[in-house]
Amino acid sequence: MKDESNEDESSKKPESLSANNDTEKYLTDADLESLIRESLKHTLNVNKVVRRKKATEKALVNVLSEFMDAFILLGYDTKNKAIEPIFFAKNDMQADALAHYMQSYFISCMRDK
Repeated sequence: MKDESNEDESSKKPESLSANNDTEKYLTDADLESLIRESLKHTLNVNKVVRRKKATEKALVNVLSEFMDAFILLGYDTKNKAIEPIFFAKNDMQADALAHYMQSYFISCMRDK
């Protein structure tokens, strides 16, 4: 009888191992691959990134135009790529004033060096 009880104990697997074996039965390599592909479709959609950029620029212009009549936004994105400058003026007079201000600013910066 002692031998039978030893066999019963040795034939029992820890629950964590049997849980792993159960998942192996249900998730094949093809299943895992399809799950990964579906996940990547949602995170790497290039079209969404382009639309999001336009929406972000529009939101920036809306917020900045509440505080400034005319402005130029220059800078770099989070990937260190230069963004296309955003130029905003409500009329020709503001656009000319902004261009004149930019010229005088850059000339003063060159003189200081």
